[in-house]
Amino acid sequence: MIFSIKDDGEAVMILLQDGAYNMGNVAWKPVPGGILIDGLPRFRFWKGRNRNEARVEIEALPPEMTRSDWQEFPLSFFMRRAISRRLPKQLQERSLPKNWGNATLPPEWDQAAGRRRVYREK
Repeated sequence: MIFSIKDDGEAVMILLQDGAYNMGNVAWKPVPGGILIDGLPRFRFWKGRNRNEARVEIEALPPEMTRSDWQEFPLSFFMRRAISRRLPKQLQERSLPKNWGNATLPPEWDQAAGRRRVYREK
């Protein structure tokens, strides 16, 4: 489960499961000591043990309101913030690939889009 909590009172919720994903926007609001994400189910975020962690509780819903996988999901868990990692300076300064500085795509782009690349070992 991934949340991207934005300042405007919305969060993007991404559920990754069995190789598939479900994504949508949900509202959140501040509550004493944390925030409440108002989806189905609801999530209550509390302060964690450090600045990159949260304690989270999930609303227990009756079985008829949820899928079986949600019924097995822990009702309390720790969630960690994704930490941005900066590229090393030499990687930041590499040149752009051919044509990326152009204002338009080459005419053959649409025909090549979606084709798998073939790597050949030398």
